[in-house]
Amino acid sequence: MSEVSLIEEPAPVIDLREHQLFRSLDLENKQRVLRSDLEKVLSEVGLRRDDRRLAESMAALDAFEGSFEAPAENEIPRDRFFKAIRHNVLLIERALQGNMIIPDFADFSDEVEKIYKSTREVRDGKVADYIPQLNLKGADADRFGVALCTIDGQRASFGEAQDLFTLQSVCKPVNYGLALEQHGVDAVHAFIGHEPSGVSFNELALDRRMRPHNPMINAGAIMSSALIGLKEQRLQRAKGDAVDLDSRGWAGKRFDLVMERWRALCGGERPHFSTPVYLSERETADRNFALAYFMREKGTFPADVDLHEVLDFYFQCCSIEVTAEMLSVVAATLANSGICPVTGERVFSTETIRHTLSLMSS
Repeated sequence: MSEVSLIEEPAPVIDLREHQLFRSLDLENKQRVLRSDLEKVLSEVGLRRDDRRLAESMAALDAFEGSFEAPAENEIPRDRFFKAIRHNVLLIERALQGNMIIPDFADFSDEVEKIYKSTREVRDGKVADYIPQLNLKGADADRFGVALCTIDGQRASFGEAQDLFTLQSVCKPVNYGLALEQHGVDAVHAFIGHEPSGVSFNELALDRRMRPHNPMINAGAIMSSALIGLKEQRLQRAKGDAVDLDSRGWAGKRFDLVMERWRALCGGERPHFSTPVYLSERETADRNFALAYFMREKGTFPADVDLHEVLDFYFQCCSIEVTAEMLSVVAATLANSGICPVTGERVFSTETIRHTLSLMSS
């Protein structure tokens, strides 16, 4: 005769947080909520459905909606809601309770949109013409987009915020940050100053120690470019003819490093590259060549730096393409001490961000 087990099954653990969030959406006490209601609340606080921090929860809801047990009208039963949101419950809780960095994001976005619409009609100024490919005409010159991203990852955009444009001087802070992370503050500032120059961004001028005044002017940005990947370049040159095929191509790897850092800064969205702008930059770079030769004459560059390779790399960095939406995430990452708000990935160290923001502000 077999014995009957009297051991009771453990009661399911009740997470009051999950129940509270469910009740905040189940206002009629139907024990089901509409997925569209959840997504509407997330959208109103500035969180997008494709936010990578919500990926697991959204994937769980997708899987349920694709199953045979899913009811009509994208209704989510309580147990399925619990299973889905617990992947990202802290963020969803903050969103549903209005505890984001900008609590009333909808009103905030409305104000930004009003500013966008009022400035949309301004036609003052002119496009850059010192690089032929930047001298846009007609509708291309009339594009205008605004995008914002908070340190919580709340996002909004208006106008042509998804149109690509090249970074140009916006590449300077990131290249400076990469140089800092590869060499450290003292080594970088042995070659680049950290004071305002008081002159034009492309002036043929150095400080008293024969350095570029800071990394945010052209001379300093060229020097930052010279420092990125310098150790790997010297290692390859030291090997000479003995280098194997796997070790070659350091220039390509260096640019891949920059592109990957921009991808991380943009929240995982990979930037593009404009070959026409790059070629146009290289063909009309007389002032940048003059700056580089001037620095070489003064002994400013590290030993064994190839001036033409450095300038080519700098032009490539200027020719990286992003959108206003992508760049808003970059700005939020810098404001968030180097942690990308839409992925949670640390892209730059706190020390690097501190030095970069200090020089950007000055």
